[in-house]
Amino acid sequence: MMPSSEKRKRIKNIYKILEKKKLSGMLLFNRSMALNPNYFYFTGSKKTGFLIINKKSKKLYTFGKEKGAEEIKDLNELPKMKYKIGIDENRITADLYKKLKKITKARFIDISKELEELRAIKSKWEIKQIKNACKLKKKIYLEMKRNISKKQTELQLKAKINEIFANHGVVEA
Repeated sequence: MMPSSEKRKRIKNIYKILEKKKLSGMLLFNRSMALNPNYFYFTGSKKTGFLIINKKSKKLYTFGKEKGAEEIKDLNELPKMKYKIGIDENRITADLYKKLKKITKARFIDISKELEELRAIKSKWEIKQIKNACKLKKKIYLEMKRNISKKQTELQLKAKINEIFANHGVVEA
């Protein structure tokens, strides 16, 4: 789980992008069936929802309960951000884009490139997570090597692999 200090650093970086591009806010959308990596990066959540960062009020808004964010239930409850709003054009449907355009009356600016650049630079916490994952991968690989034989069926092999993963606390991403 992402520590709140890490989340705060990431949000702080968003405010820098908003300042640089003279945006009044940012809007990200996530569907649980089509995970938006930028939404996950800033919230640590895989839930369906919006992440709205309003530069003026310095508030986070989400559909559904998220720690440190104000919950909204409907698109019409979106804070009235005027002017220019940053969006991830790579992760928004045309239908949703039209609805948002109608509701907000704002001009949308694509910030997908800036979001990707932000995610490319790894923090100390992220580097530690990657190192831990590599150590765990090696452990699991060696254990699998010891416990898997050519005589096992595909189903037996899958069950054994899942058991080894579970024994190490690995959950599906």
